[in-house]
Amino acid sequence: IKLNIGNLAAFGFDSPEEIQQDIIRNLPNAAGYTDSKGIFAARKAIMHYCQQKHIKGVTLEDIYVGNGVSELIVMAMNALLDAGDEVLVPAPDYPLWTAAISLSGGTPRHYLCDENNGWYPDLDDIRSKITSKTRAIVIINPNNPTGTWFSSADLDACLSKVPPDVLVVADEAYIEYVTDPALVSALALRERYPNLIVSRTFSKAYGLAGLRAGYLVADRSLVRLLEPVRESFNLNMMALAAAEAALSDATHLQSVRESNAMER
Repeated sequence: IKLNIGNLAAFGFDSPEEIQQDIIRNLPNAAGYTDSKGIFAARKAIMHYCQQKHIKGVTLEDIYVGNGVSELIVMAMNALLDAGDEVLVPAPDYPLWTAAISLSGGTPRHYLCDENNGWYPDLDDIRSKITSKTRAIVIINPNNPTGTWFSSADLDACLSKVPPDVLVVADEAYIEYVTDPALVSALALRERYPNLIVSRTFSKAYGLAGLRAGYLVADRSLVRLLEPVRESFNLNMMALAAAEAALSDATHLQSVRESNAMER
């Protein structure tokens, strides 16, 4: 069965004209390299987005911008894993997670997403697979490809059982499409769990997949660990300009959410 792996453009989810105009107006700035951390305005827009969502304690130093979440996944695994470290990932999962862990010298261990329970992650199976070798646990929320997700209460319950020296990476690439208020971003829990890393993308609901823009939010001590593996001048100025504009376009985002809910 051939499944679409996230190319929303095939279904008419286009980037709005306003964002395209922002890109055009910023073209003269493309002559020079951008700051390796990302342009200040884009990082500030992400910080303000967190504030608007009542997420406390997110500063510019807690934000790490990359060429889509795909680059951030690979960079995070390169920076955080030593040979023999284990990372728990859902089965089935977005395949890049398993590949990035293996290529970084780690060992992926897959925990069960129970087909007989709506593909919901088996919390007992996750806990049983945490060992002294476990470096991180990946939670894709909602999961690609199953579409299932942790409620805020269940995510909190799961995190409370994870040892503080084990990182938890919440991949929220599709979170904007969930209309159920029971799902709250893991960002709301980061003050209680400093071992939490949350990744978000502009490729899906924001319609900017071809530009490649994503970011993660984590404690600044974790962000500093990622800096040495960053490719020099890796960020795309046009993508960052579009990302900044996209965060302020609530009307387009709501339209995409409603259209997707109708299609579903």
